[in-house]
Amino acid sequence: MKYSIFITLMLFVFIAIVPLAYANDDSVNLSDFPQKLADALAIPLFAGQILASTIFIGLFLFPTLLLTRGINEQLIIGLLVGLSTMSFTIAVGWLPWWLLLMVVLITALMFAGSMRNWITGRAAT
Repeated sequence: MKYSIFITLMLFVFIAIVPLAYANDDSVNLSDFPQKLADALAIPLFAGQILASTIFIGLFLFPTLLLTRGINEQLIIGLLVGLSTMSFTIAVGWLPWWLLLMVVLITALMFAGSMRNWITGRAAT
């Protein structure tokens, strides 16, 4: 129960940050969002790109994790939603491609031990 409250609060915080970047503009351009966010918070552009991507991924991932709570396939569903939204942020130009490569390699390394035990039939410890 306390995790769902935390996730809901984080979602509202992320939604509250978005209008901060476009406080003085009439039009919204998604490709300029990380730069505007970085200018509004007085942080470097790379930090603005990471923050903008985190906001966008959180907008899709947090409700998905809330709705799939208690389902055995929650990890797989979370990975699919997270990787697909991260791929979108890379396609829009908010993130460099090597971050997706790092996340995929770390995920593959996490599953390597469990897949080895699944194939050989050994019990997982």
